[in-house]
Amino acid sequence: MDKFVLKPNSGNLFNVPTKAHAEAPDYRGEIRLSMDGLEIEDGYATIKIAGWKSKSKTSGNTYLSLKVDQWKPTAQKPQPKKEEDDDIPF
Repeated sequence: MDKFVLKPNSGNLFNVPTKAHAEAPDYRGEIRLSMDGLEIEDGYATIKIAGWKSKSKTSGNTYLSLKVDQWKPTAQKPQPKKEEDDDIPF
């Protein structure tokens, strides 16, 4: 069977069944991040992610499926100025 390859801007977090010590993470996984269009400000990039509970088809284990949100608001177009019509009597 081929190795699973993450799609760009997606990832997974799996439950860690046996923690080695108290500070060990509860979940571990990876994310494949596209650097295309990534905005960096003061040396940092803020990345929004969303997650869905999923169940593995092969093992039946529950995990979090992750998706990077690359939505960017579009610049609002300036509203055209309404022309005053001085011919209207009211």
